[in-house]
Amino acid sequence: MKVELEMYINEDDESAVMNKVSEITKHVKELGFKIGELEFKNKEEGEDNHHRYKGKEKGKEDKKRRRHN
Repeated sequence: MKVELEMYINEDDESAVMNKVSEITKHVKELGFKIGELEFKNKEEGEDNHHRYKGKEKGKEDKKRRRHN
């Protein structure tokens, strides 16, 4: 079964957001979920920064990708 969550936070500091997301993903994995992909979007005036992280797939090593548009 696939479960999708869309979350928002009023935080501009990317490091603070990443720390909070790290805690969330730790709990999600403890509950038995596998994370396929995380997307981070930060929309500023005239600029759209987009970060995508791909998680672990069955039988494969963890892959971490970061894309900037």
